[in-house]
Amino acid sequence: MTNPLSQAALDKSFIVRTQTMINENYDTASAHNWKCKGGNTYIVQGVTTSSNAMAFVMSAFSFNTTSEKEFPVPPSEYPSYQSWKEDTLKDARAYHTYDGVLDAKEANEYIKHVMSDVYVVFPVTGRQKFQPDDLLFSFFEDTTSSNGLELIESD
Repeated sequence: MTNPLSQAALDKSFIVRTQTMINENYDTASAHNWKCKGGNTYIVQGVTTSSNAMAFVMSAFSFNTTSEKEFPVPPSEYPSYQSWKEDTLKDARAYHTYDGVLDAKEANEYIKHVMSDVYVVFPVTGRQKFQPDDLLFSFFEDTTSSNGLELIESD
């Protein structure tokens, strides 16, 4: 199997985002109170179309109970890993620039938070979700000079 974090593998990946909802009153049948509570981002490898990626995530990782639900959010606004990565870096810069100055530490913390809900998945491994330790490092691999961001270790 190709290294899932190689640029070649990531370039062939599709991004599927999910929405998670919880029912804060699941034990009271007559008074459901559903709230959106984030979701996950799946880097899907080993498929040839974004539709196949979404179908795989739906089949392998979605759930629907009286207390919690997770489902893909169509259509994917990030059809490729590269476009998702660029938008995530753009958001980090936009959300953490004050008076024209980038707060690199806050931007890095934002990216670390985003990456905590990112999984690499493959149809051949079924329901296994991988969150490789070096996924965060591969995210920053070629961004330092062009984006003004680099991985900063937490104190």
